[in-house]
Amino acid sequence: MGTTTKIWPAGTDDLTRCLAEPAYVAHLFVRCDDYAMIHDAPELPRRLRALVGGAELREVEDANDPSFVMSREAVAALLDATDARHELVEFRSICANGVQILDLVRRAVASERGLVFCSYEDW
Repeated sequence: MGTTTKIWPAGTDDLTRCLAEPAYVAHLFVRCDDYAMIHDAPELPRRLRALVGGAELREVEDANDPSFVMSREAVAALLDATDARHELVEFRSICANGVQILDLVRRAVASERGLVFCSYEDW
């Protein structure tokens, strides 16, 4: 048993909707096909906040599982910061699709999207 965090790119409209309608996170969770999953990294939100600033990683209040969104600007700044790139490499993906979080961040920046993070207890 532990915590798994699923991370996927999302456009500005989806990020805004997640904050306004917390149930929308679950809707996107099951529909996204480009994602990374990190197992047992409960410190991920804290480390991301330290890298991009607390205001840049917004908690989705009242979501079924702890969830956060990061704007496309914050994701781009994350990729530009050398320390952030090193931090992201430390989090190894566990998903069968082989996607690493740094690669996902690069794709989000290239497509001008932000990121959604959803952590859940796995059994």
